[in-house]
Amino acid sequence: MDYKVYESHITDLCAHIGMPEDKLPEILKICREICESEEMTREFLDIQKAFFGYEETREACFEAGKKHGYEPFFFALVYMLMYSLHTKEIYEWRRYPMEVYYDSFIDLVIWSNVSEAQNGFFGIANYGWVSEQVRADMYRIGRLQFHYVTYGEGEYSHAGVTVRGGDKVINIHIPEGEPFTREKRLDSYRKAYKFFGQTGNAVFVCESWLLHSFHREYLGEKSNIVDFMDDFTITSQVDHPAPFGDAWRVFGFRDSYDPDTLPTDTSLQRAYVRRLKEGGTVGYAHGIFVFDGENILK
Repeated sequence: MDYKVYESHITDLCAHIGMPEDKLPEILKICREICESEEMTREFLDIQKAFFGYEETREACFEAGKKHGYEPFFFALVYMLMYSLHTKEIYEWRRYPMEVYYDSFIDLVIWSNVSEAQNGFFGIANYGWVSEQVRADMYRIGRLQFHYVTYGEGEYSHAGVTVRGGDKVINIHIPEGEPFTREKRLDSYRKAYKFFGQTGNAVFVCESWLLHSFHREYLGEKSNIVDFMDDFTITSQVDHPAPFGDAWRVFGFRDSYDPDTLPTDTSLQRAYVRRLKEGGTVGYAHGIFVFDGENILK
């Protein structure tokens, strides 16, 4: 493998996605070692082939890092950045916009920071999630992320469209970042509609803790979260006692989520502290809407 090719590619990608500058020298050092070692090159190519063949490669990647004396999460980050050269070829072959390519890889930085906060190691602990972006199966388009999923059980009809279990629909995720205002959401929906080559009325779905009805009770009408909820028809909801698995998204990783010790710097934090003290439920919900390419059809 040609290290110079990887060096140029990774340096460019890291600049676009906001990789901390102090991480780049170590990333390139490991990349060089992989490219210049016959054994490590063979390991990388075998794992990369399995990765893009949708085989489970998480443990193989981590074990390769441990074998050669590297922290496994950081080593996995290097692998993901090296995989991204092939991802770029996929984008070029499919004629996808390079803006979407670069934006989608921001997740590498987001989840490396999450790993550092949670585990003390900068790198890819959440290997499975990030694989979606690296395999070119999930895309950050504007403020939001999208990918195809199959609709679950049941049936939904609206605006002349009916979806049933097994039908292909566009799923939405809300990555960490700037506020997701109505303007930014609509911009993302419109761009995603075009990106996925939709015609007529398209169906978008979302499963998220942000759609749980408790937000409507505790946040004001001007809340972007409540406004986001209004994009959807809520089809089901799952309740859990507070705190819940996504509490770290609101408060960061903490040893305790005792409400008396939690920060109350934002309206969302204040809402969750109040909910915790009152012993109410939180959880997540499933939502759906029909989109005509410009607007949500109510």
